[in-house]
Amino acid sequence: MFGVVVPKVVKIVPKKRKSFPIKKEISHFSRIKKQGDDAMIKKQRNKPLKLRQLESLYQRLHASHPKQQQIEKGLSNYDAGYRGEQSIDYH
Repeated sequence: MFGVVVPKVVKIVPKKRKSFPIKKEISHFSRIKKQGDDAMIKKQRNKPLKLRQLESLYQRLHASHPKQQQIEKGLSNYDAGYRGEQSIDYH
């Protein structure tokens, strides 16, 4: 009509997400404890990312680096915490 262009209305439809089948095996769990009727799945404990990063950094660091003592202290604190969590897992 009067030279006005009306834009087309486009309906945006979200894509369907793919559903992945549930694996029947429990490979990332170390064992299943059973006490009475309850079953508890115990996950395997891995080293925290921060601890692995500090270990790698400490190995690559030169002995005369100004932050060497600070990194060594942080590494020992994280390592002590990880060893403490491992000892709790044992009991």
